[in-house]
Amino acid sequence: MILQTNVNAGSRLASLVIDVLTFMAACFGFFIITLIIDLFKPLTVKANEVVPYFVTTPLLMALSLGLTFYLCKDGINGRSIGKNMLQNQVVRNTTREAASPLRCLIRNLFCLFWPLELIITLANPSRRLGDIVAGTKVVTYYPPTTAQPKVSFIKVMTPVIICIATFFTLAATYPMFIHSLPVKTVVNTLTSNDDEYDRTAYNKAESEALEKLYSDSLGNYLTARVKIFDPKVTHASCKTIYIEYQLNENYLKRDRNISGDIALLRILTEKQLYSVYPANTFTGEARYVLKEDTTQQIQMNAIGTAKE
Repeated sequence: MILQTNVNAGSRLASLVIDVLTFMAACFGFFIITLIIDLFKPLTVKANEVVPYFVTTPLLMALSLGLTFYLCKDGINGRSIGKNMLQNQVVRNTTREAASPLRCLIRNLFCLFWPLELIITLANPSRRLGDIVAGTKVVTYYPPTTAQPKVSFIKVMTPVIICIATFFTLAATYPMFIHSLPVKTVVNTLTSNDDEYDRTAYNKAESEALEKLYSDSLGNYLTARVKIFDPKVTHASCKTIYIEYQLNENYLKRDRNISGDIALLRILTEKQLYSVYPANTFTGEARYVLKEDTTQQIQMNAIGTAKE
């Protein structure tokens, strides 16, 4: 005999608290893991091209994986960690069979409207808004007497893949996301008119001249994007130079392992730079960009030895 009864508000809130705490722990764990991984590879940031920024940033990657975990938490026979502990289960409203992982994903999407869902849960613990849309309800189950369907790995993983694919799609669809963040980096300096410098401080003639020098001397290996700012307008005591070296694709195809060549490239590029601008006459930053498909790896280093 299958014994199932409607749940009470206290049980629902208790399982909710457990699930939220589990979600926070998962986000923290994912953050630590992605942060450790990120320490062993070159800095990857987003510039002026479509780059899935959050999949290479520990914090945003952890959040996306944590949200995937939370949205799919009821995927195994309608029971999250909290529901398992409180002996609750998500079932189909009509048949009272364990809800499928896809139905559970649909109902959990409405957790984004958590204030409304919380009010509805307190009024009707068995069915919140997500349950109404997904055709499900939450009941109390008794493990010894409640038959459970065999867990299908494919069915459980389907909503997980959907969530992860959605996050990747959003990252590729909204390339301006990172520029909307209140974060100031050298990328913004190279790709926009940063507030740190007045527009009249930008020395277009010298910037283009240095770009041409790199094109003539190292054009087979890289393309340089240069921004030079004069000290008389920026109130600095020396020039400020920002350079982005975009490594050519054909060069990378000849030697995929460029980690050892970065040092040589740095010597060659700085030799050209310092032949025009002695190190003690300016300060700034340079970055070497390796672009592959939808990602780019960047190594950054300071240039110039003058003090502002």
